[in-house]
Amino acid sequence: DKYEVNKLFKQFDQDGSGTIDFVEFAEMIKLLNRKKYQVVFNQFDVDGSGELDPEEVQSAFELLGFTFTPEVVAVMISDYDLSGDNLVQFGEFCEMLEGTLIQ
Repeated sequence: DKYEVNKLFKQFDQDGSGTIDFVEFAEMIKLLNRKKYQVVFNQFDVDGSGELDPEEVQSAFELLGFTFTPEVVAVMISDYDLSGDNLVQFGEFCEMLEGTLIQ
């Protein structure tokens, strides 16, 4: 609604110019996408551990409309899994999705 739009506008018009430049717009889109990603992440993090295993990552991607083989998912996890535990935390999940969407 109009209130939410104005709230977002004020939050992301960081220089107070009354307009949103490309960088500010990109940050706004990133935040809105991360809210969607959180819903998907939580749906597959059924035990509430804050982590997804490779099968859960693959299922989450499928829900978002991506089809990857288990081998591709394994490579993606290795690219974004900062802790090296073969589990994906929410921040890593977001980075993985954002990297996938850019390519």
